[in-house]
Amino acid sequence: MDAIKFSLALVLLFSNSNFMDILKFENLLGKHVSTAKDFTGCDFNGNNIQGKNFTMNIYTNDELINKYFYGMKYNFITILTDDQEIIQSITIHFHELINREFYDTFNKDYGKPDHIQVVENRRTVSESFGKGFFQHLKKSTFDLREGTFEENPLYIIWKRKHFQIKAFLRQQNMSEITFSISAD
Repeated sequence: MDAIKFSLALVLLFSNSNFMDILKFENLLGKHVSTAKDFTGCDFNGNNIQGKNFTMNIYTNDELINKYFYGMKYNFITILTDDQEIIQSITIHFHELINREFYDTFNKDYGKPDHIQVVENRRTVSESFGKGFFQHLKKSTFDLREGTFEENPLYIIWKRKHFQIKAFLRQQNMSEITFSISAD
């Protein structure tokens, strides 16, 4: 009975407000996807896409409930599981670029990143325009080099003993943070 009350209290606590900032998503890695609901307050059931060796469970944020992670509002979470529904990775999606405040606060909990990768030598390989409707396709190649947060990185990577965190900062004013089980 106490476990049920505790689970309900977690759902109520984490379903509304900035308390999402304290969640450690790495604690879900390697566990069954059913544990995600109690941990996050999000229901992932029925929102999945089946693949050959994975299931992708998606939670889309209800606009009436703001969810935050380190002070940034996110709009959905993606969980990838193996064929036994064991969580392999969790991605938090943001509709804005990770800012300096997020980065500094995140580093207090997870330490200095192992890699900050910045794009250089971008080259356009091909470019085409669609007919009949607006479509602009552009294929580019580029090199990555180690850099700093101030250089607008594409990737920031933290490697820890049992998990990895990878931040992907898109130029389209979007970011995502992925927690995944380490391959080591």
